[in-house]
Amino acid sequence: MVKNLEILVVEDSESVIETYQEMIDSYNRHDDLYNVSIDSVKALDKAIEKLNVLDKTYIGAVVDLDLANSNGEDQSGKKVIEFIKKNLRLPVYVISSTTCNLAEDEFEQNDLYKVYDRDDDYEFIEDFIKIYSTGITDILNRTGIIEEFINTIYWEHLSTSLLPWIEDDIRTEEDKKQSLIRYCIMHLQEYLDISTGEGNSFSDYFPAEFFITGPIKSKMFTGDIFEYDSIFYVVITPACDLGNGKASKVLCLQINALSEVDKVFDKKEVSGKVKNYFSNKFDRYHFIPSLYFKGERYPAGILDFQNQISFDFEVVSDNTNVERIATISQPFIKDLISRYSRYYARQGAPNISREQLESIYLK
Repeated sequence: MVKNLEILVVEDSESVIETYQEMIDSYNRHDDLYNVSIDSVKALDKAIEKLNVLDKTYIGAVVDLDLANSNGEDQSGKKVIEFIKKNLRLPVYVISSTTCNLAEDEFEQNDLYKVYDRDDDYEFIEDFIKIYSTGITDILNRTGIIEEFINTIYWEHLSTSLLPWIEDDIRTEEDKKQSLIRYCIMHLQEYLDISTGEGNSFSDYFPAEFFITGPIKSKMFTGDIFEYDSIFYVVITPACDLGNGKASKVLCLQINALSEVDKVFDKKEVSGKVKNYFSNKFDRYHFIPSLYFKGERYPAGILDFQNQISFDFEVVSDNTNVERIATISQPFIKDLISRYSRYYARQGAPNISREQLESIYLK
């Protein structure tokens, strides 16, 4: 079944709109899965009007900056972009002859925001389709899966358990709100852990879910991955020490390259030993998947619980040479800390004479 997808084009030039339409017509002739169309508007107010239609879903927006053909004096296209970033969740391509008027932060591009000069080579149709095929549009748009879950949580869970928050006259409104957000997220996590297949089994996690890219907490925290002197580390200092400001030292584990830990990885073959590393079957080691962040790919690695190092908190917390890249997400950091703790909590015991045991119990 062919899916009909729509792209919003905010552009005042008829000739440019015609060019985009020709690109789309060419694309549709060679694609049996998707039928793409454009919804074009020429002015700021019309763009905002379109974007405010609640049940309208675009897979992306192409925005010109100068919507008055004023040689760059009009920058109302910026207001369209600001509106989208503040209120909506769809990829935006700026294609304009006046990109020179963008500020440095407005020019900063990522996977969902691109800036092209009119004379550049660009292919927004295929890019929008690839982004759409990840599922992010169906998940996070205003009528997406997350909204469905939230509605379910509101009526099937919160409606029967909100009384403690209603009766709470001790905490501030902001404290109650923060607590309720956590409570909602816990419910949401329960739904998201369930597989989409039959039987309500647990779903396997995609490797990229191992990370929260770009640490959210302002200071170094448990599970943070950072680079220092071209070496990557994971922070394993207990969260309570870091959260309460009690840590003068930060305990870390170095992330080692796969082949540094075991030459079996040089063979580029799947073996029983490789599988054991991936599934953390060795007590001493912990696998870290590859990480993608801000256009850079960081290779997979392995933590060696014997390869630990501590830094002064100030050295890694306020050092411009330290780059925090990501945080290991829950529950993966809990598993890592638990395995590390078990490794160092091992208690050796003397061997009992096997001969004595055999003579007592087997004869």
